[in-house]
Amino acid sequence: MKQQIMDAICAKLDELQIPFSIKDDSYITVNTDFYEIGYGAEFKKIAYELNVFLDEANSAVSMYVKTVDQCLVAANGATRELASPSTTMFRKVKRFVYDKDGQGSVVTTDLGEVPNTVKNTAFKYGWKFSTALNLNKFHKTVDMNEVRLSRPDTSDILPEPEPELETPVKKPEPARKKRGFRRLFGGR
Repeated sequence: MKQQIMDAICAKLDELQIPFSIKDDSYITVNTDFYEIGYGAEFKKIAYELNVFLDEANSAVSMYVKTVDQCLVAANGATRELASPSTTMFRKVKRFVYDKDGQGSVVTTDLGEVPNTVKNTAFKYGWKFSTALNLNKFHKTVDMNEVRLSRPDTSDILPEPEPELETPVKKPEPARKKRGFRRLFGGR
């Protein structure tokens, strides 16, 4: 079953001409660059990262996707690179592909097809599917051979304050009489 899911995902990556690597017969990784040409002289290089883990023991497929836009801006003849996390992961991008003969061509790819294929393939074979939003939460424990997607991140949590001992509650003081104005002008 696991091999069938792996073959279906790899077949889709081959169809889209996206380079990938397989590790330990459980991981599929993609680290590649795409290009997006906008209006005017705006040219974006998109760093695309995809990690898919197949956990046969739990019948689960876990996926992590990340894209980072690198805008190559030409102002007054100078080129600079601005990197920012992408706001849209699912879009059409271009990639330069070279044949075995050295012949180059431009291939347009829809980045939304890969995650949709992973999800649909997992459900087709009756496996669970989950997406990790943070790479730190997407890791494989070597001893247990399972994916934990909810590892607690305690780096930004302050230690819990110790509870205070009970302190006696003070009685509220009675309100003071306001006498200032009457006393000055003889009012009763």
